[in-house]
Amino acid sequence: PNRLAFLGARIVEILVLAALFTVMIVAATLATAAVTGLELASSPLPDFALWGVLVAVVAAGFGMLTALAVWATRKMAAGIGIGILLASGLVTLGIQGLGMLIPSISFLADYTLSSCMGSLSLGLGGPLGAGHIALVGAAFIAVAGALCALVLKRKDV
Repeated sequence: PNRLAFLGARIVEILVLAALFTVMIVAATLATAAVTGLELASSPLPDFALWGVLVAVVAAGFGMLTALAVWATRKMAAGIGIGILLASGLVTLGIQGLGMLIPSISFLADYTLSSCMGSLSLGLGGPLGAGHIALVGAAFIAVAGALCALVLKRKDV
């Protein structure tokens, strides 16, 4: 079988699942707010749609890193564990810790998926702009996709 076609299909699946995950989270949040009577801040539809797309792109970045870990280790449990550690912000915390020791690299924390998702948790008014978040998410998807292609070239994967 063609491994690049396999990878392309998996990338599409990850993007679709990230979008479905985002829709489900939004639906669950709206349902919870309706049942409990919580008031949600209103947002113009274009801003809400942009926010949803950005959340899906960042979630897809996490998905691509998890897929890379699964294929590189050939262990589903290891890949999921690595994915959970990445999503928990462990890398961001490490970079922030290094940034305290080496202040000139502290800006790198803004280029992690966890920082982007953290910014999105504050809406589009978070510390990172929409363009920055989109580029970081797309870069993670592209780089992880390229690394996945290298890993999938191995005959034993």
